[in-house]
Amino acid sequence: FKIIKAFSFTKDLDIDSLYDYPADSILLDGINPGSGQAFSWQDAKALAGFPNLILAGGLSPDNVGEAIKVLSPYAVDVSSAVEDSKGNKDPDKIVKFINAAKQV
Repeated sequence: FKIIKAFSFTKDLDIDSLYDYPADSILLDGINPGSGQAFSWQDAKALAGFPNLILAGGLSPDNVGEAIKVLSPYAVDVSSAVEDSKGNKDPDKIVKFINAAKQV
């Protein structure tokens, strides 16, 4: 099993402390996970290249490329931006998201 530790990004997040967690990956999310609201990737730029960083929080086909360029995550996570209604994923939106992420 792999362990993923999730954090909500705030400007007060102690980045050095992230290295102390016995996790295989760190998932960086917005302040309100599941809300579809992105946080400032520029404010989180100190995490660019963090080992096994998974980026979440308001990612969509329209902004995932920019998020990847700024933070160079290991992986990206998406949910509400690829739904046609709450909890129902739209295959076309998923493909669009994947293609946008691959363009970087």
